[in-house]
Amino acid sequence: MILVRDKKIFDIEKFSENIFFREELLNSLSGSNSYSTSIELLIMKFVCNESFEKLVTFLDQSLSFDNLYKKKQGNLYKINQEKYPNHEYFHQEIWVILAFSYGLNISQPLWNKLCKLLAPPGSEWLVDTLISQKKTNWEIGDLEQWRESPTGKRFNWLYDFIQTSDSQFALKHLKKWHSNANKAHFRRMVGYGVLATDPNVKYEYYIGQFSFELAVVVMAFDIDDSEFREDIYYPKELVDHWQKNK
Repeated sequence: MILVRDKKIFDIEKFSENIFFREELLNSLSGSNSYSTSIELLIMKFVCNESFEKLVTFLDQSLSFDNLYKKKQGNLYKINQEKYPNHEYFHQEIWVILAFSYGLNISQPLWNKLCKLLAPPGSEWLVDTLISQKKTNWEIGDLEQWRESPTGKRFNWLYDFIQTSDSQFALKHLKKWHSNANKAHFRRMVGYGVLATDPNVKYEYYIGQFSFELAVVVMAFDIDDSEFREDIYYPKELVDHWQKNK
């Protein structure tokens, strides 16, 4: 067993096997499946202490049109809408990419590449607001319409955190997902596997995607994270890297 970057204990042999398996899988995929596998690998490489320089290179490769969309599948927003037609959690993977884009302090050309893959400006208030911190003149969608949507309701605590910088709302966001950590619905919601150290699974998986949603808000609005940065899933090292290089 090993204590990895996010402070959660994994069977490192299982986890490494899963990384190898997904790297092999990535070479045989195209379209949205390639995109999803790339995001999984990005998180796994981060958790296993991959250098930030290598993570930037991998993120650049992951955002390549040639790599992701050999069959012209469309942009990330469209793919996620099709994957999650009820609109409840299709932003999950997009938020992970945004968190790494902030945390790794990617170059403006790489931001331009990312924005071409996202929804058209004005589609989603919160994502638009995050992007606008890096892309001037980016149109921001209607706030009230977003707040009444399933996505807006899912991120209600993050909205309150942005408005107030009060850590109680950040903690509520984390608690909402931690409270489901041993339930099957949590595994479907987060999407990439089961709890680490589960003896009934072949591979180890990371299940803390929801914490990246909070991390990108912290970075985009430069909010103090001292009250929750020791959460077992919160990627504090990514936030620290952003802080040192912003």
